[in-house]
Amino acid sequence: MWNFLIHCVAEADVQTLHHLMAGRTPLHDVLDEAPGYAALHDSADAPFVDGEPVPARALRAYAALGLALVGEADEAEWHLRTGASWLMRSAAAAHRPTSDRGSWSTPTGSLHEERLAVLLDSDHIPSEVFPQLCLVLLALEGALPRPVSGPRLTVLADRGQTGALFHLQLDLVRGLPSGLLPDPRSMSVFFGDEAFRRSLDDAWQTARPAKLHGAVLWSLRNADGPVDHVNDSSFGAAFAVLLMELGRTRGNWRGRLRLRRVNPRTSVIGAVNAKNPRVIESVTGYESKLSVVEHGHRVVVPKRDEEEARRHGGRATVVGAVTVEEAAKEVRRLDPRALSWLGAGVLAVLLAGSVVLWGAASDASEKNNRRAVAAELAAQAMGLKSTEPRTAGLLALAGYQIDPGNKEAKDAVEEVLETNRNTVRSWVADDVIVDVLAIDDAGNRAYTSGPMT
Repeated sequence: MWNFLIHCVAEADVQTLHHLMAGRTPLHDVLDEAPGYAALHDSADAPFVDGEPVPARALRAYAALGLALVGEADEAEWHLRTGASWLMRSAAAAHRPTSDRGSWSTPTGSLHEERLAVLLDSDHIPSEVFPQLCLVLLALEGALPRPVSGPRLTVLADRGQTGALFHLQLDLVRGLPSGLLPDPRSMSVFFGDEAFRRSLDDAWQTARPAKLHGAVLWSLRNADGPVDHVNDSSFGAAFAVLLMELGRTRGNWRGRLRLRRVNPRTSVIGAVNAKNPRVIESVTGYESKLSVVEHGHRVVVPKRDEEEARRHGGRATVVGAVTVEEAAKEVRRLDPRALSWLGAGVLAVLLAGSVVLWGAASDASEKNNRRAVAAELAAQAMGLKSTEPRTAGLLALAGYQIDPGNKEAKDAVEEVLETNRNTVRSWVADDVIVDVLAIDDAGNRAYTSGPMT
């Protein structure tokens, strides 16, 4: 459903979006027939329909928000209010006033930047729904920044005669107004009750990471996919623990170095209350909740519920905790991935250090070799400066080029030049070839005589 809505917004398919909002389509029929969804019998204004199940009403609301982006400008505000009314009704976000509204601005480069700016500047948007509305509108137009993956926990729910095991995860989207919000990509048809919404509010007030900027997205899944509804307040402690862990591992660069992290196969049961934020409060339903855990599954419960939980959790390892901080410590373990990353980092540093040291040693050895060769060439040049000045000059120059800072090579060049500064040309002759040498009166020409060879 969500991907289809994104496609309609991207194509500016106003006709289809309007039909999804106010009409009846095969998609509505499919959503009506989906098992497990509750029908909403409260009085509803158009375009919503009395008695329609949650997914169909959510579809109409999101289609209205799509029309707010790509439909007629004079109808955009009505469409916006229609979609926002469902976001409030779904009880899926921490509905707390946010101080980020005044400082947050629409991301540049989005497809409908001007329309977004006008819509989100509307005075008709309640403050408590503003962060979620920003999130949904950006997600509909495909401009949602990539979320940073966060921690996960197992949570247990009371479903009447039976229990249910879910996987709760928090992710972070930087650059959005702050809030604890359902991930629209997977939780678009979620419907909670007032107790669940209060648990979100209390968890957000209790454990909101102070140094974490952006929207925190939550998602809840079971073996079949996203969970569609929760009527339970016992998730508050799990949300608070995950919020604390998100700030601990994603709040700054040191978070990636944390070796102990939340174990996703551990459960936390309990409620939190913003009026008494340190204490995990009691909940009920342990018999059904603990009936679905496997042998040895670690479950953290409020300290005052520990005895009752042990009576019903024969296969579970039950641990009591008084505060959210204690619960967070109880669910952490050494994370193999963090250990491997740390080991890889240490190994990389050691390898880099070894390469630097090897390079420094190689440079020193090469410098010593150049110095020795230059000195040897300088010595040979000094020995030949009188008898073979040309060869001596070449040797001295070669030594200087090999090691320009070599004093011996420099001295050899200067000595050869000084010794032969009045010599125009020289050669080696012996008495077998030359037996007479004469110079003309001007001293400009030399003559030799001897046997011809």
